[in-house]
Amino acid sequence: MSHIQIRIDPLQKEAAQKTLQKMGLTLSGAVKLFLLKVVEEQKLPFEITALHPTDTLKFEPEITQAPELPPLKEVPVQTWNPFKKRSIG
Repeated sequence: MSHIQIRIDPLQKEAAQKTLQKMGLTLSGAVKLFLLKVVEEQKLPFEITALHPTDTLKFEPEITQAPELPPLKEVPVQTWNPFKKRSIG
C-alpha cells in the first residue's frame, strides 16, 4: 500500500469527515473512491470552473481586493533564423 499525505485546513478536514461519516465513509475511503473514479473515467469526476471575482471559498479568508500587479515589461521580439551562422563558445 502507498501512503498519501496532504495539507488541509483542520476545519475543512473535520467538516469533510462529518459529512463522509453520514455516508458511511472514512476520509481515506473517500480519497480511494476519488482516485478509482479518476482512473476509470480518465478525468476528474466533477467539473472545474473558475470562481467569479466576488466568490469566496468557505474555508478561505474573504478576498476584498485583488492584488495590484506590476506593469508588464516590453520584450523585443526576436526571430530565429536557422540559416544564420552562429559562433559557438
